[in-house]
Amino acid sequence: QEQVQPNAETKITTPDQQVNVTVPAMALPTELQGQRVEIAVKNIQAQTVPPPPPGVALVGAIEVTSFVNGVATQVAYQQDVTLTFVLTPDNLAVAGGDTSKLAILRFNTATSTWDTVPTTYSPTPPPAGSLVAMLNNFSLFAIAVRQPAATPTPAPRTPTPSPTPRVPTPTTVPPPTLAPSPTPRVPTPTTVPPPTLAPS
Repeated sequence: QEQVQPNAETKITTPDQQVNVTVPAMALPTELQGQRVEIAVKNIQAQTVPPPPPGVALVGAIEVTSFVNGVATQVAYQQDVTLTFVLTPDNLAVAGGDTSKLAILRFNTATSTWDTVPTTYSPTPPPAGSLVAMLNNFSLFAIAVRQPAATPTPAPRTPTPSPTPRVPTPTTVPPPTLAPSPTPRVPTPTTVPPPTLAPS
């Protein structure tokens, strides 16, 4: 944590040199002139902060806090303070090398949501450059990567099997039954007796 110099620029850097907070001279509010104002910058694991909005991934987070006489206090600075996140090649890889997908988010404690802070990309320092935001008070901040909406993969369509053609069962037609030919009827000869002659 670093004491803010009222009449000189004050720069606070994290131990890993990945985050810088620069307070310009004459930035302290009038009511805090003559009081001990300090700023602390703390790295936080992105996995432990509140979840981001849909379509956004967080790849880094810090908490910046102002202390007045040793007490954490929300201070509204009279001039914009510069917040700089130094990017890593891994940060760029998550964004697919597209710096337009990168932004700094600020956690709004009043609404419990992440708000986008106007962010500028700078190609310095190498190799990946940095994200810069101007603000006049502090909170929880994170590097955000906008991710394209996932396109739903259509479920494979199972083809409807074609109906198996029905083969008609052949019907066996029995051969016609022939009626027996009638036996020709032979008439029985009738014997005619000879005429009886009357006596003369």
